[in-house]
Amino acid sequence: GWMTPRYVAHSWRVPREVMQDVIGPLPEDTRPTLEAIAEDQGIQLNSLIEQVDAAIAAHREATAE
Repeated sequence: GWMTPRYVAHSWRVPREVMQDVIGPLPEDTRPTLEAIAEDQGIQLNSLIEQVDAAIAAHREATAE
């Protein structure tokens, strides 16, 4: 929950767009955590993390050689 979308994208080596597809665009000058994003969206943190994991897996599958 403490990670930011940018940190997740960097750590998992996926384009930032993968994260944006899950959480939507964020203003460039903000760095909310996944926990804050989940709270703003009115969903459980675990649910958001599951969505992020699924998006990363889908991206990797789509780009596999």
